[in-house]
Amino acid sequence: MKRKLNLILALIFTLSIVMSSCSIFKKQHTWSEVERTAFLEACVEGMKEMPNYNGEKYCECMLEKIEKITKSAIEAQSITETQMQEMAVDCLKGK
Repeated sequence: MKRKLNLILALIFTLSIVMSSCSIFKKQHTWSEVERTAFLEACVEGMKEMPNYNGEKYCECMLEKIEKITKSAIEAQSITETQMQEMAVDCLKGK
């Protein structure tokens, strides 16, 4: 489980870099369809390293949880590691 959690954290870190490096994210103040798509594509790609999990379902769950507590992809970068871990565990359990 610790290895899986580390992979998830690495994926989350990668997603935050992707979101912060794209200029389109810096211009938006709400989650756009482009941001959602970029998040889901990067997340699903990262989940390929964990074939025992449904990457699409997990990533949709994570996006839903992140959107509930943030107003934009930029704001999502301020989510703490603890918050991300809690959301990841919930999504892996199917909550």
